[in-house]
Amino acid sequence: MVEKDKVKIVEEVVKEVLEKIGIAAGIAAAEDEDGSFKVDISGEDLGALIGYHGETLSSLQLFLNLLVHRKIGEWRRVLVDIGGYRKEREQKLFDLAHRTADRARFLQTPVTLAPMPSFERRLVHLALANEEGVKTESVGEGWERRVIVKPA
Repeated sequence: MVEKDKVKIVEEVVKEVLEKIGIAAGIAAAEDEDGSFKVDISGEDLGALIGYHGETLSSLQLFLNLLVHRKIGEWRRVLVDIGGYRKEREQKLFDLAHRTADRARFLQTPVTLAPMPSFERRLVHLALANEEGVKTESVGEGWERRVIVKPA
């Protein structure tokens, strides 16, 4: 199967799901250099698709990953962004991570962040991976799992 065909299949799967739940939106899919598919959904009143702290967005992304796997016959990650929410959230987490690192260094004490989903914790760990004077650690179980930023 040609790669362009796979991108078209991803677009069709997303379009079909959105139609079934009664949401009219623009869909743009592309393949990233790592082989994953990036899907941007745009339109008005898409807050219901994002949900509280992006929970619905994460569920939709998981569902689309499963559907796309069935359609193309191979595991390829599908990353969904709705109205720029994920990109904006990534920037906010990056800023939060650096402010927290500054605070941990200044106070010379560990600083604990609020519980967050795994992909957000991963972004915090990546943002501070090369940061001098601090290290990060995830603690807790399930929905209560959080990142602690400690002075090195």
